[in-house]
Amino acid sequence: MRLLFLSIVAILTVPAADVSAQAKARSALDRDLDGYAISTCLMEADNTALKEQGARWAGAIVQRSHGPIEAFSPIADAVRAEIKEKGFAQGHDDGPVASGAIAMPMLTCGEMKDQPKVAHAMYKAKAALRRHYRTSK
Repeated sequence: MRLLFLSIVAILTVPAADVSAQAKARSALDRDLDGYAISTCLMEADNTALKEQGARWAGAIVQRSHGPIEAFSPIADAVRAEIKEKGFAQGHDDGPVASGAIAMPMLTCGEMKDQPKVAHAMYKAKAALRRHYRTSK
């Protein structure tokens, strides 16, 4: 128990500079690719607010991106194909009278970048965009 406590204390007392360095380790290109996969997924949700947020997020990424925006299209295609094939994750309420399945678009979209077809599309987009992001300020 003491070891667990010390481990938690060590994690919680990481100097701010170390946390900041870790946050910066993720490149702008990686953030844009991840965000584009997630935002495209949100646009497929059966929820107006999520659709709108996804569209605005994707639009912001496209506006700030570097290089040809066409490199992002295969990501959107892979995301849509994944949703068409597997749909959104489903959740159920706990309790004595369980309700029917409830779509969980936030779970599905948050993990979308880890789906093999989407990850492959992101890998290819990264290869196509890497030099554009390196040379931009």
